[in-house]
Amino acid sequence: MNVDPAWAVVVPLAGAVLCVFAGLRVVHWVARATTLGTFCAAMSVAWTVNRRGPLSHAVGGWAPPLGISLHGDGLAAVLLAVIAVVAALLSVYALRERALGSPHASSFFSLWFFAWAALDALVLSADVFNLYVALELMTLAAVALIAIDGGREALSAGLRYLFIALSGSLVYLLGVALLYGVHATLDLALLGARVDAGWINCVAFSLMTLGLGLKTALFPLHGWLPPAYVSTRPVIAALLSSLIGKARSSSCSGSGSRCFQPASRGTRGTIWGRSAARASSGARSWRCGRSG
Repeated sequence: MNVDPAWAVVVPLAGAVLCVFAGLRVVHWVARATTLGTFCAAMSVAWTVNRRGPLSHAVGGWAPPLGISLHGDGLAAVLLAVIAVVAALLSVYALRERALGSPHASSFFSLWFFAWAALDALVLSADVFNLYVALELMTLAAVALIAIDGGREALSAGLRYLFIALSGSLVYLLGVALLYGVHATLDLALLGARVDAGWINCVAFSLMTLGLGLKTALFPLHGWLPPAYVSTRPVIAALLSSLIGKARSSSCSGSGSRCFQPASRGTRGTIWGRSAARASSGARSWRCGRSG
């Protein structure tokens, strides 16, 4: 029997909603149940992909290009398993640190499971706009977790994180808009068959890579991230460094490998071609100057 990959997103979302309404006496039991359920759902999807091949789920029964879909392949299975193991360990540590007597326990676990659901949705997304939605949900949860204690440094770091992440989102969304304007679809499989090395595709690829690089804090765009680590609790810093940043970088590499291979080759070819042309023209000018 195949496992529906949507369970890896639905279970943590349901747990996040329950944590909002759970009292301090109940929230740690809800958090434990949600951690176990999400871990089992993610591992079941990864195991099924390993044994039977890729899984797909059309959300609402609408297949692409009209609808959106979740797709679990080998890369998604590995990432789901890694996220599940690391997130479960972080949940155990958070339960020991926060759940007993903390006034922010319900808010913390709600945001934490919200971020876990966004991580799984990001890994399973087979649509470029779905990737954007998952990235934004993850960003909002991360910002709220950074600023959850309400201290001045935490609020400042959270606002800085929000501003940089939204700037990256706008750049990424501009690339998405270019793709949709040219190809009339955002499904990764359909884009993989339609994208070529044209200049619009190269521009879209460059914008999306720049936006994800800014959100991921890749060098040299990383200067804004360290204050977010030192201004928050260790469990939240571990979440930001081990899962959220890595998931963004994996989404960049995954989407690029699935639908942007011609565009990336075209971009590299354009850069190297122009560099070689400039070097050649410079050499000719130098020789002309010497002969003159």
